Amino acid sequence: MSSYFKLNLNPEVASKTAGAALINNVSSSKMAPLPEPIVGNGIINVSKDFKWTKTQRTNQNEYLKDNIPVLHLKEFYVTQPGFVSNVQNIFETVVNGFSTATSAGLDSLPEDSIAARGVELAKEIMGNFEQSDFYQDSFGQNIKDIKEAGTALNEKFNLVSKGVNVGSSAYMKTYENIYGVYPTGFKHVLPYFVSQWKTVNNSWQDSFGSQSSNINVGVAGKALSKFADIAGKVTSGFGMDFAKTFSYPNEGPDTSFSLILDNTYDSYYDNRRYNSYQHNWEFIFLLLYQNLPNRRNKLFYDPPVIYRAQVPGVFSYLYSYLASLSVTSVGNRQPKEIFLNLQDEDGRLELKTFKTLIPEAFKIDITLKSLLPETKNLFLNSLENKVTVSKQ
Repeated sequence: MSSYFKLNLNPEVASKTAGAALINNVSSSKMAPLPEPIVGNGIINVSKDFKWTKTQRTNQNEYLKDNIPVLHLKEFYVTQPGFVSNVQNIFETVVNGFSTATSAGLDSLPEDSIAARGVELAKEIMGNFEQSDFYQDSFGQNIKDIKEAGTALNEKFNLVSKGVNVGSSAYMKTYENIYGVYPTGFKHVLPYFVSQWKTVNNSWQDSFGSQSSNINVGVAGKALSKFADIAGKVTSGFGMDFAKTFSYPNEGPDTSFSLILDNTYDSYYDNRRYNSYQHNWEFIFLLLYQNLPNRRNKLFYDPPVIYRAQVPGVFSYLYSYLASLSVTSVGNRQPKEIFLNLQDEDGRLELKTFKTLIPEAFKIDITLKSLLPETKNLFLNSLENKVTVSKQ
């Protein structure tokens, strides 16, 4: 059967989603069925198999055979609350990392050097960090309490899950478990033609705030503010160039692109079991369906999927989402029968037919946005995949 997926009323992943045991105990309501791959190991290769161009892709057409730039989208369910992920990552980095960070690679410094004395002082301070008044009186005890509570919840409700596997590159390990995810089994390969190759936007800001404003950053800030007021009164003009601090972005980069899928009959594409519009409609349905939340009961829902996205050598979004997905009908449209495969709770597979409006073509507009600000790590990681074009 050439359908790409089935809708499973009793999917295995339902029990793997964070807090599933808690949610299922609150209510016996059922979530909407989840799609699972049927053919092709879950790979939907639009670039290779779909009618998005009028030029036929044959063995003689070397351009379309070897030179179609593609976007890879690997799909994941988010299975862990962001709060749990953040607490887990903060505790592991801030608390467990202090003792090793102050000692690793620093013992080789000359004993009488200023750097060595500074390191020894840092070791002394950081080595007792967890016992310090600062730690106990500020956030340390709270993090401990949260971690203990999180451990108890995890033991009972299976809240902690793993993130995207970043491979063996040491510089990517910091990103590995920022989100807890579970693969849906789907990977999309889309033709990617975008004029803007790359854009980087940076921002630096005053460490103490604006000179003209009332500086309120402790003793140093107040002293500088007072000095600026006095200097401005006794001189013809006063201005000081403060060193600025890089402002780490709160938002990740994004990319927007469009794709047109032709639904009209063509013997080259429609000599398969089903016409092009069935394949096109299934792909669009899957994209739309997976980018909607899924209610489990009156209180709880699962969020839409996220993606690991990559255009080799251009960008690598380890965690990203579809910020915008728009499907437009192009040309004349007619009511057509399409089908979906539904698997019931007993595992029986049934072919359901529906009627919907099918236009001459679908125009798909997508804005893909990274959940992480871009860094050297992620940009370099985009080179790891050696496949730069689709192979027909």
